[in-house]
Amino acid sequence: MTEGAQNKTIASPELQENFQFLVDEHKKILYKVCNSYCRNHDDREDLAQEIIVQLWRSFGYFDARCLFSTWMYRIALNVAISFDRRENTRTRYVLSGPRAPSEREGRDGKPVGRDAKSSPIH
Repeated sequence: MTEGAQNKTIASPELQENFQFLVDEHKKILYKVCNSYCRNHDDREDLAQEIIVQLWRSFGYFDARCLFSTWMYRIALNVAISFDRRENTRTRYVLSGPRAPSEREGRDGKPVGRDAKSSPIH
């Protein structure tokens, strides 16, 4: 790896501290977006992690002439929308996949118990 490439992959401690400070200062934006797009606690944590990763990847492109909070919100929102689309696609695929027998169906797919049509006893 060349020295120039190495400098791009390893961030200076000052850059890391600056990033951490800005994210901590505006963490309510992160919570707001995650709570708006996810009901499940685990999903909120996953989304927050994805947002922070994307913020870090894009931090070198941040234009200091703009407000960090606006930039952070826009990235958080874009990541959340993508996350939501991905989750909805996954849910739709699972729901439309092969159907397992319900509790009221036997292995052959025919109703059992009260739902089964019983023949009259003669």
